[in-house]
Amino acid sequence: MTAVPFHVRPVASWWALAALVAAAGVACGREAGREPAPARAAAPPPALARARAEWPGLTIEVVQARRTGGVLLIQMRFANTSQQRFEFGNRFAADPADRDTLADATLLEPSGLRKYFILRDRDNRPACSADITPLQPGEQRLLDVRFPAPPEGTSRITIRLPHVPDIRDVPLQ
Repeated sequence: MTAVPFHVRPVASWWALAALVAAAGVACGREAGREPAPARAAAPPPALARARAEWPGLTIEVVQARRTGGVLLIQMRFANTSQQRFEFGNRFAADPADRDTLADATLLEPSGLRKYFILRDRDNRPACSADITPLQPGEQRLLDVRFPAPPEGTSRITIRLPHVPDIRDVPLQ
């Protein structure tokens, strides 16, 4: 059998290979001419408990209350259903240094005998969402606070926020 000389120009082959790879990538992303389906947004976590703040249209839902070591992480969804933007400012933190945080949140055991205050770092900053920007009309946002974890036998707690009725009977996860 005689060898047939094979000569490929490097520039031409590079462009041809690039075009082939691009075409294959486009073809793999489609099925019979259809565009791939867009990624679905994750469903928001379900509420464990909820309350309405004293300001019209502001609701708070507890979506997580989980122990991690000696810390209890509480995650809350703040929703603004009003037509006005909601500014956090000092509404949930009386100390001007804690402005735009949830620093005055507290936690109560079911008996009501033990009260827990938000954890703070070495610089006395609260262990919670900080620099919270205004909540626009129709907007929802997850915010968190961290407390010392109650004893292991505690299965439910009450969350207390200024200007919000106590959020009672929150199950710990």
